[in-house]
Amino acid sequence: MTLFDERERAFEGLFAHDEELRFLALAKRNRLFGSWAAEQIGLRGAEYQTYVGSFVDCAVLPKCEEALITRVSGDFIANGVETSEARIRAAMTQAASRAAREVRAPMILSHEGSEVLREVTPRGGAYGTRGMAS
Repeated sequence: MTLFDERERAFEGLFAHDEELRFLALAKRNRLFGSWAAEQIGLRGAEYQTYVGSFVDCAVLPKCEEALITRVSGDFIANGVETSEARIRAAMTQAASRAAREVRAPMILSHEGSEVLREVTPRGGAYGTRGMAS
């Protein structure tokens, strides 16, 4: 095996690992966001679990973040929960930051059409953000 082949294999392994961590962080973010929304609505027991579980399923869908924000906005209106879209987006951002720390993974957050990469140190603290092209 050549040095080039070894390097290529290492990059492929790193990419697969990063994608797995990214998926875990997205699923965790969605679970945390769904839990927050369910608490705001006042769901309990089986309804709470079903509601939160449906958020986790969304982790594999494209444009998941906007779909969840739209869903929560609609659910809040339907259940008489008064809040702003800014507060809902802030809850999504907080859930994403917490999920990235807990999973200790690079986390891609989309916000108004742009993407931000939050890099996380092995101890879980953020050490920077930078804009990324879509």
